[in-house]
Amino acid sequence: MMLEGGLRLSHALHIIKSYDLREIVEILEVWLETTRLVRFEDRDFCRYYVGIRSSQKPCEWAYFSLETLRLLEEHAGKSIDGNNIRKYAGRHGLLQPRYIRKAAWRLMIHAMPREVARFM
Repeated sequence: MMLEGGLRLSHALHIIKSYDLREIVEILEVWLETTRLVRFEDRDFCRYYVGIRSSQKPCEWAYFSLETLRLLEEHAGKSIDGNNIRKYAGRHGLLQPRYIRKAAWRLMIHAMPREVARFM
């Protein structure tokens, strides 16, 4: 989710913990009522309403592939500690989660217009 949609680690962990496939959400600002998860099968991606607004770093929507959705469904409801992920990455010489957004941005601007990448 972080690489495909440029999510922060905290937002990805929030989605995993609170994942709800069928919940109906009402977005008052745009007068929209929708299911939290919308699948676009013909385009091989989905949109998930995150709805984090109260923090300094808001996150309205997450966009990711249907393949990533299958992984999300396997781990849905689990509470994962972000510090453990950072430590695991450090111990194994992996890219730290905070840099994945930068990599996602660079990939997105090569694949789509900057305005679309900013929206995501």
